[in-house]
Parts: sequence; C-alpha cells; structure tokens
Amino acid sequence: MKKFFKWVLILFIGFFLLGVILNLLGVKGSSSENKAKNSTSETKDSKWQYQEDISKMTDKKNVYVTLKSDSIWMKNSDPSQAVIPDLTFRCQDESIDVILSTQTPLSPEYGNALGKTIKARLDNQKAFNISFSNGQGSYTTFFAEKPKQLIEKLKGHNKLLLEVNIHRQGPFVIEFNLDEFEKNIDPVKKACKF
Repeated sequence: MKKFFKWVLILFIGFFLLGVILNLLGVKGSSSENKAKNSTSETKDSKWQYQEDISKMTDKKNVYVTLKSDSIWMKNSDPSQAVIPDLTFRCQDESIDVILSTQTPLSPEYGNALGKTIKARLDNQKAFNISFSNGQGSYTTFFAEKPKQLIEKLKGHNKLLLEVNIHRQGPFVIEFNLDEFEKNIDPVKKACKF
C-alpha cells in the first residue's frame, strides 16, 4: 500500500513540475495556432476593433468590426463588475449582421419573448425603435432584425443612444460615439458586397 501512494505522489509531483515548466516556456496549446490564423487590429485608445478570419466551412472571408460603448454599467453598483456594452457589425458567409452585446441580461419584453424593442436616438433627433432578436441561448446578445437599414440610418451621425432595461435594475442608456463610422464599417460592407 505504501508503494502505491509513493507512485501516486511521484506522478502528481511530475505532472505539477511539467505544468510549471510548460507555463514558463509559454506553451498555450491551440490558442496560439488560432491567433496566427486570425487577424485582429485595434488602434490605441480606440473604441473600434477589427477582426477577420476565413470560414473553415465555406472558405469565405468573415469580417467583424466592434464598437465599444462610451457607457460603463456596474452590476449592483459594484466597480469590480463593470461592463462595457458593444455593437458588432459582422459579415459572415456574405451575410451582414448588427449585434448588440449588453454583457448583462435585459428584462423580458411583454408579448415579445424572442426579442427586444430598444429605443434609439441619433444625435439630437427624435427617438425611434429598433427591433432585435435574441441570440440563441443568450440573454445578453441581440441581433438587429434589419441590419442593412440600421447601418444606413447610422451614417452621418456622431452619437447613438440605446435605452435598454437591465433585468431587475431598470432603464440604462448606452452611448456610442459614431465618429469615423463609415470608415470603420467599410471592411464589413466590402466583404458582404453591400
């Protein structure tokens, strides 16, 4: 019985040392392989992020342009749980999407279990509604139902406000700075021939 515990202890120490050595060498498994295939860029202090990859199923180029909001929401007023919502403009398999990620669940909407109607305002114009569908299995990701029309509507504006109802917290206004919108959205439009 002592021999058995001795061998278990030796194996445990061996695997522990192997893990420490691999960590020191910077071996990260398959994630480094994925980084080589994906291209991501972000300018310093920019709210815009750009990423592209090639679909393994269709060999088509997918382009993702993400705009981080200027608004920071803190879950339960706790600074350690700060959340920054974002809008992603995506061309995937030649289909264009506008995706709102709130990073926190929104309140259910009466009579609209599969989506959200979100009040929006551009600059100082009159508010209007945007219909979003829930992401599959997600309470924090929403797809604009008419992405092309929304992109066209955002052109030429400086600021987008979205009013969402945070679950059990109430209304919260998310602000997006649309400076250089057309320049930053151009790669998505080109990839989708839009």
